[in-house]
Amino acid sequence: REHEFMSLIDHPNIIKSGQLISDTSKIYIVMEYIDSYDLFGLIRKLGKIPEKDCCKIFQQIVRAVDYLHKNSIVHKDLKLENILVGKEKQVVKIIDFGYASIFSHLNKDVTYYGTLSYSSPEALEEIPHLGPSSDVWSLGVILYTMVAGYKPFKGNSRSSILKKIKSNPVIYPDHFSATLIDLLNQIFAVDYSKRVGTSEIQKHSWVNQTHNYIKENNMLSRMSLQ
Repeated sequence: REHEFMSLIDHPNIIKSGQLISDTSKIYIVMEYIDSYDLFGLIRKLGKIPEKDCCKIFQQIVRAVDYLHKNSIVHKDLKLENILVGKEKQVVKIIDFGYASIFSHLNKDVTYYGTLSYSSPEALEEIPHLGPSSDVWSLGVILYTMVAGYKPFKGNSRSSILKKIKSNPVIYPDHFSATLIDLLNQIFAVDYSKRVGTSEIQKHSWVNQTHNYIKENNMLSRMSLQ
């Protein structure tokens, strides 16, 4: 199933798959190699990532997810562990399409997948919905966690996380910029019909900010993570 989706996808920020190799009991997918950290490991090492570096990473993530949505594909398991960042040029690659599915207005998928702390309110409640909005919620959790160093919603069950989402406004650390908070507020709309989409995210002023990145200012080099 994963290989079927991978064969349909061609984007610079999505990992490429090659041939299938099988033995008597298992099937293996040969994937593109990238010398990288996953975002979970990167944040574990750094504690949090400077906002300007997060912007460069997030721009690439959103472009890839926008590409998926425009091709009627939802990932369903976007999280830090499924995003690789290259050590040399900070090229982002989204991986793991094991839960991915095709969506349409005629196919409102209510099947729950993914990781609890990244799940949207409608996914937690299993409300019939179109998948892209849940992917967008996961993008918000990823972005918040990169800049803060911890997740915005924590809990051990669907009900506990859902209660926190619905009963309390999102609390932002003092070092978050006003434009970042504005973007996250649009992403964390509890009503998925009012949630911003990937096309709108790419037009937001925080995502479109520009920075001069030169080789010696590479985030991973500065942090001595090589």
